[in-house]
Amino acid sequence: MAHLFSAAILITGAVLAVGTASPAAGQDRAQQEAWCVNANNSYSPDLRIGGCTALIQSGAYDAANMAILFTNRGAAYAAQKNYPQAIADYSEAIRLNPQFADVFFNRGSVYYAQNDYPRAIADYSGAIRLNPQHAFAFANRGVAYESQKDYPHAIADYSEAIRINPQFALAFRNRGLAYQAQKDYPRAIADYSEAIRINPQYANAFNDRGNVYSAQNDYSRAIADFSEAIRIDPQFALAFRNRASAYQAQKDYPRAIADYAEAIRLNPQPALTFRNRGYAYYATKDYPRAIADFTQAVRIDPQDADVFNYRGIAYDAQKDYPRAIADYSEAIRINPHIAYISNRGRAELLQQRWQDAWNDYDAALRRQPGSEPGSAIALYGRGVAARRLGRTTEGDQDMARAVALDPKVAGGFAEIRLQ
Repeated sequence: MAHLFSAAILITGAVLAVGTASPAAGQDRAQQEAWCVNANNSYSPDLRIGGCTALIQSGAYDAANMAILFTNRGAAYAAQKNYPQAIADYSEAIRLNPQFADVFFNRGSVYYAQNDYPRAIADYSGAIRLNPQHAFAFANRGVAYESQKDYPHAIADYSEAIRINPQFALAFRNRGLAYQAQKDYPRAIADYSEAIRINPQYANAFNDRGNVYSAQNDYSRAIADFSEAIRIDPQFALAFRNRASAYQAQKDYPRAIADYAEAIRLNPQPALTFRNRGYAYYATKDYPRAIADFTQAVRIDPQDADVFNYRGIAYDAQKDYPRAIADYSEAIRINPHIAYISNRGRAELLQQRWQDAWNDYDAALRRQPGSEPGSAIALYGRGVAARRLGRTTEGDQDMARAVALDPKVAGGFAEIRLQ
C-alpha cells in the first residue's frame, strides 16, 4: 500500500497579533501561540486545540493570521481523527486565504484518510495549482490515484514529485508499488533500489522489493531483502510473514513456521498469518496444529471460505469426516466454489453417503461444466457415486470422461471402492 507524505503541514512561523495587550495577557497569548504553533511537536492535540481556539476567539488577528490559526487547529483535530472538524477548520482557513497551498494539501490528506479520493485529488490539485513545485502534493495525489487503481496517473504524479525532488525516497517507493501493481517488476525493482540508495535504512523498501522477488519466484533474493528489513526494524511483523512465505515456497517449513510465529507474536491480529502457518503445519502433516491455526484464522475472519475449506481438508486427513463436511459446508455457504463442493462430495463418498456425494459432484459440474480445471475431479467423483448407486453405465461414462481430461484423476479416489 502506498504511503502518504505527512498527515499535515503545520504552519510553524509566529503568528502576528494586532493591537496591544497587558504584560500578563501578553504572556498568556505567548503560551497560547506556543501551544497552537507546536513548533517542536511537544504539545498534545488538546493543548494545541485549546491554544488555537483561545487565539481565534481573541479577535486580535488579521485574516492571514486567522487562516494560520485555523490551519493549525485543523491539524490538531486531524491528529485526533476528528476529521469533520478538521475539514471545517481547513475550509475556513481557505476562505480566509484562498492562496494557502498547504491548507489545500492538509485538507486533501484528511479527505484521503476518509477514503474520499475524488475530493482528496481535487484538493491536492488545488495545492499544485497554487504551488507547481509542491512535491508532496504531487506525491500524495499519486497515492490517491493509486488507491483508485489509476496507476498511469499515479506514476505520472510520482514522477513529477521525483523531478522536483530527486532525493524523495518515498516517491520512488510509491512509484515502485504502482509499477508492481501493473506487474512491471523490473521498473518496480529499480524504484525500490533507488529508494534504498537514498535511504539505506528504508525497511519498507526492502520489504517491497522482497515481495517483487517473491512474485518472480526468486526466493533467495526475496529472503535476503526481508532479512534486511527485519535487521533494520526487528518489530516489522509483515516482513517476518513475507519471509515465512518465501521459506514456505522453498518447502523450508521449519523456518517458515518460526517466522510466522514471530509475526504472530508481534501482531496477532491478521488472520492471514495464522492461515499461512496452518498451511505450513498441514504440509508437515501436523494436522492438530494446522487445525488450531485455521480455527484462529476463522475467529478473526469468519468470512474466509478458503480457511474453512483447508480446515476441512485437515479434518479429512484425520478421517474426521463429519467435521470435514461441516467445514466444507460453511465454505460453500460463503462461496459455492467447485473445489469446496467437490471436497465435500469426496468426504461424503468416504462416509458412503452416495446420493449426497452424487448431488454435490453434479452441483459442482453445473457450476463448472466442460473441460475447465476441476471438472475431471467432479466427473470422476460423480461417476464413483453413480456406480455405488447401481447406475454402472452412467458411472463408467463419467469416469472415462474424467480420465480423458486428467489421466491421474483416479489417484485421488484410491480410498474409495468402486463396486
